[in-house]
Amino acid sequence: NATDSDKLDTDLGDNKLKTATLGLKNMERLASQLPEIFEKTHRADAPWTEFILLMAEYNSLYQNYLSGVMNDLGGVAVAPVLRGYNDKALTYLPRKQGQETMAFLNRYLFQGAPEWRTVPLEEDVIGLVGESKSTGVIMNVCRGLMGKNTLARLLTPQENGITGTYTLTDLFNDVDRYVFLNYSTTQRVDRFRALLQYNMVREFMLTYSNTKAAQGEDPLSFFLVNKAKEMEKKLERLSKTHSDAASRVYYRGLSIFLTRSLNKGSVSSLLTK
Repeated sequence: NATDSDKLDTDLGDNKLKTATLGLKNMERLASQLPEIFEKTHRADAPWTEFILLMAEYNSLYQNYLSGVMNDLGGVAVAPVLRGYNDKALTYLPRKQGQETMAFLNRYLFQGAPEWRTVPLEEDVIGLVGESKSTGVIMNVCRGLMGKNTLARLLTPQENGITGTYTLTDLFNDVDRYVFLNYSTTQRVDRFRALLQYNMVREFMLTYSNTKAAQGEDPLSFFLVNKAKEMEKKLERLSKTHSDAASRVYYRGLSIFLTRSLNKGSVSSLLTK
C-alpha cells in the first residue's frame, strides 16, 4: 500500500486497478439480482421512480470505477530530495502501469458495453440498454484521455527523456490499438465503435482547438499537429480501402469531420460546409 509520501497528486496507488476490477466483478454478479433487491427493499406500491434512482446509483458506480483508474494517467509524484534516500523530486507513471490502465479501459469499455450492464427490467422501464447507457461514459473517458492536462503531463517525461515512464506516444499508441483497431481495413465498425471513435476524435480536436495548436510553437502543439495530420491520412485511406462498404461510408464521414475541423481550427460539424 502507498504511504502518504508515495501518493501522487492524482491519487495514484498500486491497488487502484485491482480494486476497480474487483468492484466491477461484484457489479457483474449483482446485475441480475437488482430487480429482486428492489422488490425486497421497497414497498409493493413503490413508484418506478425509485427503481430508476436505484439504477442511477448503480450506473454511476460503473463510471466512478473507470474515472478513478483513468485519473492515474498523467499523474506525477512530488517528494523532497533526501540524500541517501531519494534523489528524484518527481516520479512519473511507470509505463507498465499506464499500459495496464489502458488495457483495463479496453476490457470494460472500448470492447463494447459489457452484457451485464443491460438489466432487462431497466430496459423495460427506462428503455436503456448497455450501448445507450455507455454514451455518457464514453464521452467522459474520451474527454479525460484527450484533455490538455493529461496530454501535457504525459509529454513531459517524453521530452525530458525519462525512461520507463508512460508517455504521450504510449497513450496514442494504445488509443490507436484499442479505439481505432490500428486502423484495420478489415474489422467492421459497429455503432458502439463508431460512437467511441467519433468522441475520441472530437475531444482530440477540442483540445487541438483550445490550445491553438496550429499557431503554437511549444512541444505539445507540434505533437498535436503531427498527430492530427497522421490521423487525417489514415481515416481518409480507410474511407477508400476498408473491405466493408458500410465502414467505408462511416470513415468517410469521420474523415470529413476531422478535415473540416482542422481547416477551421475548431470543432466543425458534418452538417455544415
